[in-house]
Order: sequence, then C-alpha cells, then structure tokens
Amino acid sequence: MIDTERLRMAGVACAIGGVLWVSNVLLGVVNYGAMHGDIATFRSWEAVFVLLQVLLLIGVVGLARSGATGAGWLGRIGLGIALFGRTAFVLAELHNFAKGTDDSPLLPLGALTTGIGMVLVGIAVVRARRWGGWHRPLPLLAGLYPFAAMFPILAATGQPPEPMIALWGILWLLLGFALRAEAGAPTPVALHPLAAR
Repeated sequence: MIDTERLRMAGVACAIGGVLWVSNVLLGVVNYGAMHGDIATFRSWEAVFVLLQVLLLIGVVGLARSGATGAGWLGRIGLGIALFGRTAFVLAELHNFAKGTDDSPLLPLGALTTGIGMVLVGIAVVRARRWGGWHRPLPLLAGLYPFAAMFPILAATGQPPEPMIALWGILWLLLGFALRAEAGAPTPVALHPLAAR
C-alpha cells in the first residue's frame, strides 16, 4: 500500500525545491558578482543549490512511488532516466560546492537526462490517466520545457539562458502541488481492478 503522507511530503519537497530553484537562479543572475565575490558567499549560494536538487530528487522519487505512470515499461524507463538526471544534478552541485566553481560537467548531463526522462514519464502519465485535470500534463511539460525554452537558446548563443533556466522551477513547483494533491485521490473507476469484471 502506498503511504499517502509520504507522497504528500514528497510533493511539498518538490514544490519547495521549485521555489528555491527560481529564486536561487535569479539571485545569481541579478547578483552574479556578489555570489561569486568570495568563496564563503559562493558556497552559501551553492549549498542552497545542493538542498534544492535533493528536494527535487525527492519529488521524482515520490512521483515514481505514486503509480501515476501506470504499470507500463515507458514509465519505468522514464523514471529511471529522470532519477539519474536528478541525481546528476545533486552530484554536480556537490562538485561545484567542493571546487568553488559553477561549471560542473554534470550540470548539462543532469538537465538533458532529466528532460528526456520526464518526457517519457509525462507521456506515460497522460496515457495512464491516473491523474486528472491540470495535474496530468505537468510531468510532460516539465520534460519538454528544457527542449523548448533552454537548449535552443544555449545552442544559438553558447551561453546558458539563466532566466529561462530559472522558469523551469515553476513547473517543478506546480508538479509538487500536483503530487501532493493526487497523493490522496481515489483511483479512477476505469482503472479499478473490479471494473474489468
């Protein structure tokens, strides 16, 4: 049996991670010199990145435990890739914290694999129809966003588009709300085991 309280807490963690993502990335944009001025300030800023990446990883773990993707192989593969991506993000921020730089090669890997994984997860969630309303497309939108709003600008300019990267956090915030709300939702009648009889 799925522990609904743990799923709700995973949703809260994901939502908080999304808020911290937006605020910390934008803080770096607005105050780049101050954030990189000395190693103590930089490490304080990076410590928040480590925390928020752990919170977002907890959110994806909660999504995996929620059953929202159904029982098919697509959701399992997507969740595996997304979990790999979020773990790469955590390791990237730990690397940055330790070295005192923000150029870990794991950051682009984390973004790419998280995006790919969440696209597959999102397709599985839409097909499984276990989430309703505006909650259902959120995992897919979280996966598509980097390919639509981040990677094309990076390819065109050669520079990370920090404001667009910051906005990715809004989708993680909303995904956290959805996970929390859906944690206690009843299983749709069409998916109930007795409905097949």
